Amino acid sequence: MRFGPRQPVVTPSICKAEIIAQYQQMEFDCLAEDGDAMAKATIVERNSRDPSRLDVLWAPCLVSGLRIAALLNQFRLLSA
Repeated sequence: MRFGPRQPVVTPSICKAEIIAQYQQMEFDCLAEDGDAMAKATIVERNSRDPSRLDVLWAPCLVSGLRIAALLNQFRLLSA
């Protein structure tokens, strides 16, 4: 897919790259470990029935006593 710079577009590969980048921050903060294994195991793909949906299989390796992770998913309109 080709699109111009600064367009409000997300693709499965962009989403996966963002997940990996956020995971690296989690590693830096000592909340997670083994980023290479997580990156290999993570799958991001467009849903076959709903093209406006991305399905993500995320397999983190969390450290310490962290057992519950909360996710806030916000959609925002970006101004040009």
